[in-house]
Amino acid sequence: MKKIAHVVSSLNVGGAEKFVKNISAEQIKHGDEIVIISFGKPDDAFQQAIEQSGVKVHNLTGGILQRLIQFISIVMSFSIIHIHSPSVIRALLPIFPFLCIKNIIYTIHGEVDPPQKLIKFSHKIAIVYLNQIVAVSKSAKTSVSERYGWNSNKVSVIKNGVNITNKSTKTTQSNVIRLGVVSRLIPLKNISLLFLALTKLPENISNQFTIHIFGEGPEKEKLVNNAKLLINENKVTFHGNVINEDDIYNLFDILVMCSNTEGLPMSILEAMGYSLPVISTRVGAIPNVISPNKTGWLYKVKAVDELKNILESIATSPNKTDEFGKAAKDFIKSNYSISMVYDDYNKVYSY
Repeated sequence: MKKIAHVVSSLNVGGAEKFVKNISAEQIKHGDEIVIISFGKPDDAFQQAIEQSGVKVHNLTGGILQRLIQFISIVMSFSIIHIHSPSVIRALLPIFPFLCIKNIIYTIHGEVDPPQKLIKFSHKIAIVYLNQIVAVSKSAKTSVSERYGWNSNKVSVIKNGVNITNKSTKTTQSNVIRLGVVSRLIPLKNISLLFLALTKLPENISNQFTIHIFGEGPEKEKLVNNAKLLINENKVTFHGNVINEDDIYNLFDILVMCSNTEGLPMSILEAMGYSLPVISTRVGAIPNVISPNKTGWLYKVKAVDELKNILESIATSPNKTDEFGKAAKDFIKSNYSISMVYDDYNKVYSY
């Protein structure tokens, strides 16, 4: 039995948080003792779902010194500390000598750091106490050289993992094709590109599509206004943060990603695990997951005409949605199941 403390900056809805939930539940299933330490608040959107899965969560409270004292008190009895956020690396900077006596694992979930001071400096110090560094994709691995001055050869790659649903494959409803967006509503996600692509389609084709957007963020008001200006706002539904995956992936037929940059979004893996094909920009590790004209469609960043052409081809051949969805689920089951990732991390923990 391993005693593992996962450390996150918060438990708001995001890819890293979803992965922590998945891997923690799998580790508990195998008899490991797990705790999640969060620098966020107890009412963070994802915390209740994690606690309901049987994982204990500790929220650090008070000032910086109080939080660090609480952190040390909790992890003293845990043999492995697994960090999942660059903000946590920054927060733990004052106690890095203590961390040198622990087995510290750091997973890099993205390729862009939060705009906080001391991020780069704290990572230069962290290289002293980190026992193993893991990236969720090759592009995230490569980025550490420019971001932190680290030797990327010291970083291993372990893919994200998701639960595979046993639900039967969905079928597309009538002549309505439901497009889904699952992400933080922030500028780099470039969600308005989808609205713009629809405006370039003939009206009889664009009317075949509706859009379902799941997530919150600073771009929400702008997106709502863009929906009113560019397309019929009644065709776009903003659902906010939704925790239950069934309540997300059963409400649309195709996941759409318009991001300018990504590592490997959990939403892509989750959607494919639900037998949904994906339309995405050709960024990060996404081309390693989506096979064009087999499990989905890829296009260049900001290439609105390419996205428009993809949507038009789907509207004229809607049967491809179910065909590609079945292939997507088979691929995820063989390559990205959480049980496979559990085995990979067990090897890292033992180094």
